[in-house]
Amino acid sequence: MKLRRYVLYIRDCWCILGMTGLVFIGLEICTRIYLLFPINYRAYSDVYMSSPWVFDYFHELDENLQERAIWHSYVYWRRKEFSGNYINIDSNGIRKTHNITPLSEARSNIFMFGGSTLWGIGARDEYTIPSLVSKSLIKRGYNNFHIINFGEPVYVSTQGLIQLMLELRKGNIPDVVIFYDGVNDVFASFQNKYAGSPQNEDNRRKEFALNGINLFEYLKYNSKMLSELVRITKNALEDKFHKDLSFYGDTLSEKTISYYFYNMGLVEKIAKEHQFSFYAFWQPTIFSKEKLSFHEINIKQPYKSRRHFYEMVYSKITSLTKKPSYFSDLQSIFADRAETIFIDFCHIGELGNQIIAEAMVQTLMTKHEMFSQATGSR
Repeated sequence: MKLRRYVLYIRDCWCILGMTGLVFIGLEICTRIYLLFPINYRAYSDVYMSSPWVFDYFHELDENLQERAIWHSYVYWRRKEFSGNYINIDSNGIRKTHNITPLSEARSNIFMFGGSTLWGIGARDEYTIPSLVSKSLIKRGYNNFHIINFGEPVYVSTQGLIQLMLELRKGNIPDVVIFYDGVNDVFASFQNKYAGSPQNEDNRRKEFALNGINLFEYLKYNSKMLSELVRITKNALEDKFHKDLSFYGDTLSEKTISYYFYNMGLVEKIAKEHQFSFYAFWQPTIFSKEKLSFHEINIKQPYKSRRHFYEMVYSKITSLTKKPSYFSDLQSIFADRAETIFIDFCHIGELGNQIIAEAMVQTLMTKHEMFSQATGSR
């Protein structure tokens, strides 16, 4: 009797494990199928006013972002090569930018660095910030230049700095360098609870020790279902994870700013050494927009703890008494705009990109002597 009881017990355990495994596999398959046809909430923003291309664009965007990026030494990753109607990325992980002069024929080169907002989440190739800077310069009569968009989703300013150094080491010396940062540096500090590291640094540690992690961590890394569940849970419970707002005080905010300006100071020194012009622009967020549309109000509401830290850092940027000559603060550029600009807390549509691009070009024109010297003849 005892033997039979043990046999039945083992059988029941295997049945439970088998059914659990089948349910897990079924959910994993369903998740992977669902992710083949994602519904990106940003596509419903009234920024796009029912544009006929918007759903096809966001399908391309989600397809591109869901693919694991390719490993790149020193900077961790870049996007895979991709060819679409609205998003195109070359074999070096560089997104297509509007240029009328080929790189090999250009008299001067403009390198632009930043995160996903510069890369162009929310915009087609022809309407990213670098493309719109290019169009604006062409409209003003400049044509003998070539812009390269080194922006990459999730990059902090340190990664942009390293990317610049890698290009210089290869002998690719630009004439003008533009950095467009702020959002990712601040969020990395918010996420990690310390300043000076990239975002999702905990993932890198787990990936490095992949053979030694537990079963759940292994499944979370390889399972689409678990990774989506963890992502959704973290987003939904962000305020609970970061409920101790006292942690995000002066020390962390000041270190975030200090590390950012240290990076930009290095770029300034490198610019003098290699004789190129350098400009840095601080990004806006929805938290610095005073006149919110109905859509933007709904975006802004969930991020109480995140908003607290961003407002702390951004107010310190505003109150800086001595700002470097290369630095331009664009955090309030949308403050008085009543129409919808943001599609989430930091990404903007093509109208917003146009406004940012014009501000950049105006800065270049204000410092015209350096810019005209860099771009050469029109």
